[in-house]
Amino acid sequence: MLEHRNSDNQLRGTVEVDETYVGGKKKGKRGRGSENKTPVFGAVQRKGRLSITPIENTKRKTLEPIIYKRIKNGSLIMSDEWWAYTKLSKDYLHSVVKHKSKEYVRGQAHTNTIEGAWSHLKRSIMGTYHRPSKEHLSKYCAEFEFTYNTRKKTPMAKFNQIIDKNLIRVGYTDIVGT
Repeated sequence: MLEHRNSDNQLRGTVEVDETYVGGKKKGKRGRGSENKTPVFGAVQRKGRLSITPIENTKRKTLEPIIYKRIKNGSLIMSDEWWAYTKLSKDYLHSVVKHKSKEYVRGQAHTNTIEGAWSHLKRSIMGTYHRPSKEHLSKYCAEFEFTYNTRKKTPMAKFNQIIDKNLIRVGYTDIVGT
């Protein structure tokens, strides 16, 4: 399966973090507070890899353990002003852009890379899967993460990477649960 996490392979250097909301049956309110949508957390290393995962909520107690697991201590983290990120400066260098004040770039401080990844994720889901269920969203995210992280590889190299990761047969019940 494409879902795999390796804590020995943490993101490092300049890493952008953000959250987005995916799914739902109705269009309408965007972002925090939108109904029927699942929050997804993401971190992307500039000019590097992406790590995304659906989450229960966007509270600090939910996000911090994910950040500490996926991002090497001492890295430079770029984020927006969401309150859950305010204590990151104790273990990381942390720059904040203030979207509410219409600030999107300040020198090297921006979240444009992760925002671009969210745009691609949402277009991919809407164009291919339309409305993925919350139950299976982690699998769609894992597929997108793999595609993003192998975007510069040839199709044969991608195929070989998938084969190398899958030494066991995965059946439908392994994927959907019953």
